[in-house]
Amino acid sequence: MRENMDTSKIYSTTGKGLVELKTGAVNLSPFQLKVLELIDGKSSVSGLAAKLKDAGEVQQLPQALEALAKLELIHVFDEATSEEIGDSSVPEIEVLELSPTESVQAWAEAQRGTRELEEKGFYSPPASRHASHEAGANVNRILIVEDDATTAEVLNFLLTENNFQVIAAADGEAAWAELQKRPLPDVVLLDVMLPGRDGFEVLGQIRHTPHLQSLPVIMVTSQIRDEYVMRGLKEGADGYVFKPFKWETLHACIKNVL
Repeated sequence: MRENMDTSKIYSTTGKGLVELKTGAVNLSPFQLKVLELIDGKSSVSGLAAKLKDAGEVQQLPQALEALAKLELIHVFDEATSEEIGDSSVPEIEVLELSPTESVQAWAEAQRGTRELEEKGFYSPPASRHASHEAGANVNRILIVEDDATTAEVLNFLLTENNFQVIAAADGEAAWAELQKRPLPDVVLLDVMLPGRDGFEVLGQIRHTPHLQSLPVIMVTSQIRDEYVMRGLKEGADGYVFKPFKWETLHACIKNVL
């Protein structure tokens, strides 16, 4: 195995990958298929290598993983580590894995979501979480997690002009620090592409934290891709909204998740 291969990564089969397995994986080499079948959402490179008997296959493993990732048949995750932000530690992230049947269903839902993003500019899965609010409480606190200053400014303008209270964070660490404060936001608008931990990793932290599990999270994306919707479904996103924003579209998505 190449010495510079990052052994801190965890590999998980995507919905597309499971569909590929279900349909025979005719476009893969025999060894790529073998590696794809071994991936269980828990194994690192060293774990996968331990499952291979042949030394020659172990040498081929890094290239096979790279090829599968380029084909979007696997996701690559950083192994969860414990970090400190203020007085709060970041919880470990469990890599979620769906059964083949569940994955095919989720893949179909992801394709439907992609079509809705293209047609409407937003999408909310059928079964979304709803935050608990005190009776009579105003639902108006929005946490924007966006590293692009111009986009954050546009969101801030649209929301404040329509009587929302905006809290801003430029990356996952700043967002996590805000989520340790009270009162919690009513909705999180979470950019997919962020420096450091991406939006999906931040979403995973939220869904594995008891006091945040029911918090509505809308993913913000500039790329309409089945794989993005699929990963959001697996991690528990309540909706997607597409850049650039129109107020009617953004507001409709926010109302849909509350």
